[in-house]
Amino acid sequence: MTDKREVRDAVAAAQRAAIAAAERAIAQLHGASELDDETINDPSLIAQSSVDLGTAEALDDTLRPLRDSLAQLEAVDFTPSTTVGPGSLVQVDDEYYFVAISADDVEVNGLTVQSVSPEAPFTQAMLGKSAGDEFTVRGHNYRIDQVG
Repeated sequence: MTDKREVRDAVAAAQRAAIAAAERAIAQLHGASELDDETINDPSLIAQSSVDLGTAEALDDTLRPLRDSLAQLEAVDFTPSTTVGPGSLVQVDDEYYFVAISADDVEVNGLTVQSVSPEAPFTQAMLGKSAGDEFTVRGHNYRIDQVG
């Protein structure tokens, strides 16, 4: 199994990239929304400026959850454990799950790893279990192969 710190670093890098992209988009929208002496009286430009500012505000609202999840990810405890909990890297069948935050899948050492929140129903069913244990979610049985 791959090192869970490498997984954490890959998930964190993806979160930082998403934050940076949102910040760039917000800056562009703010720049595009600025009116000058020549455009201040153009109704269509005023309307577009208002739309741009609204879009920038909506994007800004997405930044707080991204930043919060990055902080949560960076606070994950990596103490070795044989039971599933926050910070665990878990193999279930041919799938790998990193219990930390809900985020996009990452590729690490040739493996696709799904970053999942401890609050997700699938994860909740795994918490406290060890390699060899089984759990059921929505009528489907799963078996934990490894916990790292």
